[in-house]
Amino acid sequence: MTSGPWLVLGAGALGQLFAARLAAASDSGQIMLRGRQGAVNQVRLQETDGNWQTRTLTPPAAAPALVIVATKAFNAEQALAQAQLAPGTPLLLLQNGFSASRV
Repeated sequence: MTSGPWLVLGAGALGQLFAARLAAASDSGQIMLRGRQGAVNQVRLQETDGNWQTRTLTPPAAAPALVIVATKAFNAEQALAQAQLAPGTPLLLLQNGFSASRV
């Protein structure tokens, strides 16, 4: 897990899964939606026992220590540009779709 704030780009199934797991360790994170749609402030995950876990996210005050890119491959560049990350920010690419190797 990350020791600092985190950011997930993309609120699909993979983005929400990883955000829910990160939120269990640190609620200082955010899921950024595409374009001007804003951000998600809560994630829900159904555990294998059938119980639902809801986590409320706190927008981080500092730059993210980890960014997970969980968008379709053809949206990754736009999402990264929208996030305006500092050089050297660690990225984890969770891509699917055509052209994922080009990102």
